[in-house]
Amino acid sequence: MSRIIVRYWPPPIPIRKYDYCAYRDGYEEIGQYGFGETEQEALDELAEIEAEHAEGTDLSVRDGGCPVIVDSPSQAENGSG
Repeated sequence: MSRIIVRYWPPPIPIRKYDYCAYRDGYEEIGQYGFGETEQEALDELAEIEAEHAEGTDLSVRDGGCPVIVDSPSQAENGSG
């Protein structure tokens, strides 16, 4: 399986339960994102969503997602970024 990426990207709303977003690298288009007030909560939710998906439950697909930072070609070539 691919690595899990966790981003801290608090939306401009007073609710903090979406501050962290976890997803699998390379699977952003699938729409499986775990959200949480902490990094661990986001990871736990992603694990729960993946377990539901493995069982055939289709409730894990969400609209939207968290921001994904893509390295520029020059950063990718020289390994910086």
